[in-house]
Amino acid sequence: MPYTATVYKVFIASPVDLNEERAIARQVILNWNNVHAESRQIILFPIGWEQNAHPAMGDRPQAILNQQLLDSADVLVGIFWTRVGTPTGTSISGSVEEIERHIEARKNALLYFSRRPIEPGLVDRDQFEAVQQLKRGYQSRGLTHDFHSPDQFRQDFQNHLAMLLNEEPYTETNQSFQYPEPQDPRVDLTDDAKELLLECSKDRSGQITKLGYMGGGTLSTNDREFLTDNQPRTTARWEGALRELETLDLVQHVSYDSDFYQITRKGYALADALIGNHSIDKKQDINRSSSPAGTRTPSFASLLSHAVH
Repeated sequence: MPYTATVYKVFIASPVDLNEERAIARQVILNWNNVHAESRQIILFPIGWEQNAHPAMGDRPQAILNQQLLDSADVLVGIFWTRVGTPTGTSISGSVEEIERHIEARKNALLYFSRRPIEPGLVDRDQFEAVQQLKRGYQSRGLTHDFHSPDQFRQDFQNHLAMLLNEEPYTETNQSFQYPEPQDPRVDLTDDAKELLLECSKDRSGQITKLGYMGGGTLSTNDREFLTDNQPRTTARWEGALRELETLDLVQHVSYDSDFYQITRKGYALADALIGNHSIDKKQDINRSSSPAGTRTPSFASLLSHAVH
């Protein structure tokens, strides 16, 4: 169904030595949309010169890019490694001019500096020293972040983006939004899948982590490990539960290098319904405690089954 959302443009600024990180930043932004756009009523639109600028004349190139892309951006992500970039006529590089213009407009800027190793013979010493001076300058004016690999940048930027969007003004868009109750919570899930969904709904990030390694693996959420003994039966049990949740769009796979699954709006809604029914059953059990001896307390699994059937 259609829904109304506020669009925020996220500008990606970096010299040409960080093409991989630029692509990662764009993918992280799009992944956030996949998971949160409908529930938060926010859409993030990644923009950069290589995909969003068009030919134009009448001013210096960087000024045209500023007019076409930067000035309408709401958030800027700046990334540096070995190069500061090419002078623009008014600044030491296009990326620096973009960052300074964005900061002067009092908009949010996330600045990252790569510490990934590189062969010394491939480094332009003047450019590298300019990056170090730039870094020291920005560290005196605010908070920057270092990373050591593209994978670390992906995870760190994903976390930082989520933190930023939990602040004003981004939370104002949907202050009155509430997850709708599911029309029919009687989803045909196994007790294991229900248990895994409920645990994930309590996790701070709403994620299930599934990692494999030689001789075993992990499947965890909310600081709880489900593959406690790495036995084939246990692994089949909980991986099967995870597949159930993914098949019914209660969780979504959101990572390429490792298996991270994010609970969806539908998943939260069903978990809330299960928890609500579970609370009602607990009150009923308290009332039954005054019944004649011999009355058995239902198991957690049976409570869950009753909640959805």
